[in-house]
Amino acid sequence: MSRLAAIFALFLPSAGLAQDLPAPDAVFPLVNADEAKLGQLLFFDPILSGNKTVSCATCHHPRFATSDGLSLGIGEGGSGIGTDRVVGDLNLPEQRIPRNSPALFNLGASEFNTMFHDGRVQKDIRQIYGVRTPLGEDMTKGFASILSAQAMFPVFSADEMAGHLSENDISQAVRQGFISGPNGV
Repeated sequence: MSRLAAIFALFLPSAGLAQDLPAPDAVFPLVNADEAKLGQLLFFDPILSGNKTVSCATCHHPRFATSDGLSLGIGEGGSGIGTDRVVGDLNLPEQRIPRNSPALFNLGASEFNTMFHDGRVQKDIRQIYGVRTPLGEDMTKGFASILSAQAMFPVFSADEMAGHLSENDISQAVRQGFISGPNGV
């Protein structure tokens, strides 16, 4: 192995950090057409964000292969999309998102059992709802899959979509720990 190849190999993701792509014959759960239409509308609508300025598509835009092309994402407090997204002057974010926005292709395939680079959302048949998250039962009840649970984490992240304390009701509910329930995010 050449020296350059050895150095390059140090930066390749290991099996513990990334999962393989779905097989060509991947199995996907059945989709309710009405729920899919609602999901598509919500994906592009900033109504889910605390300050009503950021949608899921802001950082996972189809024009950028469901990512944004940035090494560190800019959620709340930015303007523009993709590589044109910049930190805004009016509502400066407390910090950049400490990771990139990964592409979303095929993540609903049944073979995916883990979400996020650190595995914080996983299928777990020992759990009552079949999902394990760092928030326990506050983030498991009512989710049909690990993908649906994972999709909520950016919604209540202050720098991604929720906004910061005292900016809106969503950010206040997050800070008070009201994730689910009638007064929850």
